[in-house]
Amino acid sequence: MCSNSLPRILLACGFVSAFSATGAEPDTSSDWPQVGGPNRNGIVLNSPKLLDAWPKEGPPLVWKSGFVPSYRDGGCGSAIVADGKVFVYSNKQPVDGGDGFKLITEATLALLKNKGLSAEELAIAEKQKNVAHTTLAEWAAALRGIKDVQISHHVFASPLLRELWEPSFVWSDTVYCLDAATGKELWKKSFPVDKPTLVSPLIGGHPVQWWIFGGPWGGNLGASGTPTAWGGKVYVVGSAGLYSLSAKDGTLLWQVKSGPEHGFPLVADGIVYHLGVAYDAETGKVRWKNPLWALTDGKHSRNEWVARYFGSGLWMSGGKKYIVTTDGHEENDVSCVCLELETGKVMWTFKGPQSSGFYSIRGELLLADGPANVPVALAFKATPAGVEKEPFWKGRFSSPAISYQDHVYGGNGVLYCASLKTGETTWKKTKFACCAQIVADGKILGSLDSGGVTETVPVGMIRATPDTYEPLGSFNPEAIPLCPVALSNGKLFVRAKDRVACYDVQDHNLYFEGVTATKETLAFRFKQTGGGLGGDPAKLLITAAGGAPTPARVNMDGDNVIVDIKDIPLPFSLSCGANVFVGKNGKPAPAFGWSEARRLKFKKAFDNVIVLTSSEQPLQQHGGWREAPAYMVGGAKVTKAEIDQTGRNLHLTTDKTWRPGDPVKVTYPCFRVDQGEPRRETVSATVAELQGAAAKFVKADSATSGDWKGKYGKEGAMVAGDSKTSEVPICSTIEMRNCTVKQRWAQSEKDSAHLLRTGKDQGRSVEEWHSSDELFIDIECLDGKEHQVAIYVGSRNPAAVEVLDPDTKKIMDTQEVPAGNAVKYLAWNIKGNVTLHAVNLGSAEAAGVYVGGIFIDPPEAK
Repeated sequence: MCSNSLPRILLACGFVSAFSATGAEPDTSSDWPQVGGPNRNGIVLNSPKLLDAWPKEGPPLVWKSGFVPSYRDGGCGSAIVADGKVFVYSNKQPVDGGDGFKLITEATLALLKNKGLSAEELAIAEKQKNVAHTTLAEWAAALRGIKDVQISHHVFASPLLRELWEPSFVWSDTVYCLDAATGKELWKKSFPVDKPTLVSPLIGGHPVQWWIFGGPWGGNLGASGTPTAWGGKVYVVGSAGLYSLSAKDGTLLWQVKSGPEHGFPLVADGIVYHLGVAYDAETGKVRWKNPLWALTDGKHSRNEWVARYFGSGLWMSGGKKYIVTTDGHEENDVSCVCLELETGKVMWTFKGPQSSGFYSIRGELLLADGPANVPVALAFKATPAGVEKEPFWKGRFSSPAISYQDHVYGGNGVLYCASLKTGETTWKKTKFACCAQIVADGKILGSLDSGGVTETVPVGMIRATPDTYEPLGSFNPEAIPLCPVALSNGKLFVRAKDRVACYDVQDHNLYFEGVTATKETLAFRFKQTGGGLGGDPAKLLITAAGGAPTPARVNMDGDNVIVDIKDIPLPFSLSCGANVFVGKNGKPAPAFGWSEARRLKFKKAFDNVIVLTSSEQPLQQHGGWREAPAYMVGGAKVTKAEIDQTGRNLHLTTDKTWRPGDPVKVTYPCFRVDQGEPRRETVSATVAELQGAAAKFVKADSATSGDWKGKYGKEGAMVAGDSKTSEVPICSTIEMRNCTVKQRWAQSEKDSAHLLRTGKDQGRSVEEWHSSDELFIDIECLDGKEHQVAIYVGSRNPAAVEVLDPDTKKIMDTQEVPAGNAVKYLAWNIKGNVTLHAVNLGSAEAAGVYVGGIFIDPPEAK
């Protein structure tokens, strides 16, 4: 739910963590073990392929659980999924322990008779005697006609209804454990508590949203904790504090008592952090305390205020882990705090100049929201040493729930997409916008804006793209407001108004699993739900090179498609009229496809090594292609088969030394070998005189800075992040390895140290090829001539660039790169194939070593 009527402080009840941090080692598991999923940031790194659109009625329902009190009747904490189990917390239980609340009993009927109700009104109540309804809203509807029972989402505003309601339940910290496959209850543990003292949050001293959290007469929502699963245990906060339970059977392992909380414990490296205290995850003993948390305002301790609504995030920087959290002040006075995970040492505190207390961190960028109901976000550069005072940028959006691929998606009533690099809003949606709770398979899933406070809200899915708002479907599973959905193994888990529901959102269309090759046939193995392809073999089309039909015969056998390739010229391809997702278990297939034969060419031979190459696609790194017995060389024995780091060259080590003029004949498998004898192809050549790689250092240039045009790149240039106009040098092939494209946050696009973009665009790129330890640049000169190659390189730490012969591994030159981000050009005259190896000689920090561009020129005399 994303309505403007909901203050951002309430979102932390489970809808979205008020604080998120990223940068720790990514967890690629398919579980959803805590608020925000595996990495507490809403992003699923290892998702199966999801449906590209939902039907009007929504995705298929897998199961609905038994009774689980929710929303006003049990809290808004989200369900989590771990090790095949679903865990969810509720703060109320029916007084008789049944599956529903009984408001009308002998006692309450006597109360109604003393209220002076009419005979007609008493007759309505008599019909509901000892009837159980699962929600207060259902009771309000059942008692329609009694004048003092108000109908609508303001039902708590009815004093009479409240008089009937409170005797029907007991406050209880209850954890449900459900089977993730069936929804069957595996165990339930309840811990009775005194009536919670938690009241509605205060903003400016006034209660807000009193029809949800309780009005002036004192009603309240109660605790709304979201459990965290870790190490076979479940940690949950509720009305009486923090619990540690056995995930197996719910046995209470330890408990820390405190007041009611809307929390979600952070667990990492054996530490449970919650409300300013770090506990030992096994024993519950205090490991350390946040010294900023226990201060008071003279009336309330900080954790009696908004502190109960804020979460904490795990952040890794410089190889160390930190907790980034708050100091527990009220919404408009909250400071962000960075604590060392192991010791609790305060690294820094920070309060944005306009901040309402909502912070999130990604890499070295700290985002801070503006005041409540003001769509302003500011970005600050952060390291463990501190946070820069001046903002890196200022954007017009708020509450960024999820950061994904250099953009943030979130909002408060209006869903925004904004650039993480500049803060610029790329699109916004004001009505029925899917709130950003989960990103998986390039899609965002979450609750929808209901247009106001309602009993239930729809759930929707949109495309995770900065280009435009693209809805992919929505449906109404009767999800409760303020509560995020969860995603695990392609299943969507929704906390509905009186239970938990599971929906299948995975795309189960046909996908390719593998191929078995023999001399005359290929067996293509497919999978889909239920097994068996079904359909018509005519949908399968075999075409030769150029697209001409072939005489191939196709037979279908269960999950297998048998293709007779005896009379088919190579290469050929197979296509399917069905919707085929190429990959196993929803994962992409290897780059060298199952539908086309592998074609290798002779490249060179030296010493006892023969090098074959694929000029079309990278070679697969697995299967029978890496086994020496798969290759036959005339007049020699193959002892080792190895694909080099570029992924394009196959090195065959033999028991013969090759000399210029020797004939070479290599027979190789043209399809991956799973079993059986594969079909083969043969390549023949004559060994030529080996033209070894050569490199001679020319110069180091610190004066040109980013203004390279006219000085470098006469034969071609490549600039990091310059996707629109990059010019690949015509005389070479260049590949980057072990690096990512990353923005240099410390400098603006106007900084002259940034490289000009290629082409006519005179703008500058603010990105780089970056690695925290080392990166490789493979350069292959195709024309046999000498060229000057220059790279624009820098590092925060001491670094060096080595020039390697990729065949002999010989280091032909080494140049130092001084620490301090002083970027400069290093240029060599090279011939043949070389590898530039840029290595960070200091600690593995976020800055590491980086290259901004590569430039090819005619050779220059030193």
